[in-house]
Formats: sequence, C-alpha cells, structure tokens
Amino acid sequence: MVDAGRAIAAVGPLLSVASPVSLPEAVEVKCEEFTSRNSFYSGKAVRAYALKTPKGLLLLVINQNPVKNGKCTVVLPKGKAFELVTLRELTGTEDLDLEPGGAACIYCGGDPGELENAFASRFRAERARYLLRADIAAGFGVKTADPDTFKTRPLLKGLRALLKERQELEKRPAAGQAGRVLGDLEATRRILDDVEFRLCCALDIAVSEEMRRNTKRYARWTPHPDKEFEKIRRDLAACFAGFYRISDAVETGGGFKAAEGLGRLRQAAGKAAEAAKAWLAKHPRKDLIDDPYAD
Repeated sequence: MVDAGRAIAAVGPLLSVASPVSLPEAVEVKCEEFTSRNSFYSGKAVRAYALKTPKGLLLLVINQNPVKNGKCTVVLPKGKAFELVTLRELTGTEDLDLEPGGAACIYCGGDPGELENAFASRFRAERARYLLRADIAAGFGVKTADPDTFKTRPLLKGLRALLKERQELEKRPAAGQAGRVLGDLEATRRILDDVEFRLCCALDIAVSEEMRRNTKRYARWTPHPDKEFEKIRRDLAACFAGFYRISDAVETGGGFKAAEGLGRLRQAAGKAAEAAKAWLAKHPRKDLIDDPYAD
C-alpha cells in the first residue's frame, strides 16, 4: 500500500514554493504502456511531471497503474539529483520500480538550502510518526527509543537514523503475539475500507431516492427501504464502531487488553462485508454502480 502522506512529507516545504512547468527536454521516461481495465486511462504506465523551485527542479515520477508495480528507466537532467522519499543520490539514468500508484520525488539542483529545508520538514513528520508508533509498541511492552536523540546529528544522517529506528521498532511487535494483534487490526481495517469503497460506488442504491426525500436535516440515521440491506447496514455500522473503539485504544497504548474481542470483530466484519457485496451483486439496478476499477 502506498503511503501518500509520507511522500508528501518527503517533499515538504518545496511544494509550497514550487510552480508547475513543462517537462524539460532532457528528461525522459522509458516504460511500457498501460490501459486501465475500464479504459479511463491509456498511455505510459509511468509519467513524469515537473515543478520549478526557486533554485532547482522537482520531478514527480508517478506510476499510473493502481494495482501493479511500475518499472521504468528515467533519464535525468545533467547535474546533481536526489530522491527525497528513499533519501538517495541518483545518477543521470536511473531504474525505478514504483509501487501501485506510487511515486518518486526527485530534486534536481545543487542548492543545499532547499534540500536541508526538505530534510528538516521530513524529520519533524517522521518524529511524529515514530512517537505514534512508539505509543502502540509501549502498550505491548516493547522497547522504544527517544527520537530527539537523532537531532544532534547532521540533518540527513539524523533522518536516516530515525527512519532505520522506526523500521526496527515495527519489527519488534511483529515478532510475537503483538504482531498477530496488529495483523488482525490491519486485516479488519482492509475489510471495512473495501466495503466502504464499494458502497460509495453504489451510492444511488445504497442511499435510495426515498431515503433522501425522507431524511430530516441533521438526522444521523434513516432506515433503508430494503429490510435485508438495512440489517447489513446496521451490522456494518456496529463493526465500524467496534473497530474504531479498539484501534483508538491500541494506538494510545492500550496493548492486549484494548484488543480483546478483535478476533470476533474481524469475523463479523468479514461476514457483513460479504453480505453487502452479495446484496449489491443481485440488485436489479446494479447498473447504477460506478466502480472505476470494475471490468
């Protein structure tokens, strides 16, 4: 799964001072063609876009395929180049393997000030991420570090050390019972995210015209006219409430006690999600479902 927030944090303050420009002639992306299943997109599997900063150039190389990795070769302008997400220097020609929907953020230019501003912003964002993860780990009795100890190092070295420590922190709970709890939590999240997306694509039948007419302003709930789907809706609502109650408690250091009942919740969420998908599949107006990833 692509962490878009982390990619944006990697670019940091450069975005606020950058303006879109035409892609320089020296930049070239070599890759295969890609056509989405619904033909909404047809063209290069990986595309590049350019933003001009006051003293350099920012290249965003983006995989257009939402379900498959995008491999490409990027020819960069002459001079120094630095990939801001993976924190590595690049040569004139670089092979990239991007996750589905993922991107490389490449700074081209020799100004150390712009890069250091991006590093400082990224450090603040990663520090906050580490503290959030540390709260979860501490609830399971896992050892954590003080991210502020990395501030004493040069910016890039401190940032790399912090990222390495966060990777190590994520491995520690995953090795034991805590890993199974966090795995169940993530699996439940994916089940609920998927069914929510499907229902949003089917909004015209999930929220009928009758419901829209009869819903009073500020009403929190209006029954669906189909009794079968109304039960599914209530089951899903209970699963969402249970998930957020457990995940909030785990994320604030609740540990194993906070996760009690998670296994039952995962089963209930899976059952309700399958029931919702089955109801949509047999609906007489399923032609109203607007799923951009459907065949």
